[in-house]
Amino acid sequence: MEEFINWVQQSPCYTTLIFSHGERLFIHENGVFRVMAIQLAWEAWQK
Repeated sequence: MEEFINWVQQSPCYTTLIFSHGERLFIHENGVFRVMAIQLAWEAWQK
């Protein structure tokens, strides 16, 4: 998961995501990210 988070942080979209969602961007519960855009990216990353 650490590699995924680093990849998101390198993305050009990261500044917009962090501006919109703040510190809660990478919060996850029960294996699911709370921010749906990150959850979708995580699911795609795993494929």
